[in-house]
Amino acid sequence: MKTTNRGGARRSFHMWCADQRDDAGNNVPNSSDGRRMGGLPSILAPGLAAVLCGTAVSENSESRGHYYAGPGNDFWNLLYQSGLTSELLTPERDRELIGRGLGVTDLVRGMSQSNDQRLHAKYDVPGLISVLREYGPRFVAFTSLEAGKAAAGHVGVRRPMLGLQSWSLAGCRVYVLPSPSGANRRRDYQGKPTRLQWWADFAELLSKREELATFP
Repeated sequence: MKTTNRGGARRSFHMWCADQRDDAGNNVPNSSDGRRMGGLPSILAPGLAAVLCGTAVSENSESRGHYYAGPGNDFWNLLYQSGLTSELLTPERDRELIGRGLGVTDLVRGMSQSNDQRLHAKYDVPGLISVLREYGPRFVAFTSLEAGKAAAGHVGVRRPMLGLQSWSLAGCRVYVLPSPSGANRRRDYQGKPTRLQWWADFAELLSKREELATFP
């Protein structure tokens, strides 16, 4: 099994983020337009390396007003340990993700996960596609198989696996990550013993400029 150089991925990815420039040669500002899309505003900006997309915010996140704020959720630890962020952020610092080349949104807006038992019927993949077309990230990374399956079904792909996908969404490359939820703990994640290995592989992929510059 391939061993990921997490420290190298962290340095390379953040060097790439620091070098982002717009068409006029200016640094991309480390801010978000804070587009309001329901329960929590999506954290978005043009030209990001990746937009991380979940299914819907939890009640804890909704009440605290920040993403992935539920107890036991390992989202922020996985970002740091994989090298996607250079320091361990807290939910209250979620808007700082923009400065790291990352955005956050959900398939369902306007309600939390526990507010509707038929949440899957409200997955708004067309809405996500519109967002991706407008903001143009290189990747969209789904933060659960559930979210990945919803998007895949919309484009006629059945049963996606974890990892880099062969299909695209609104011109963006697609990666499916194992859920960071505390409820998603097991001994095997489709051939990898930990969730971190999938997240670290994604960080390593983002660190390769040649991967970002071309799309098959």
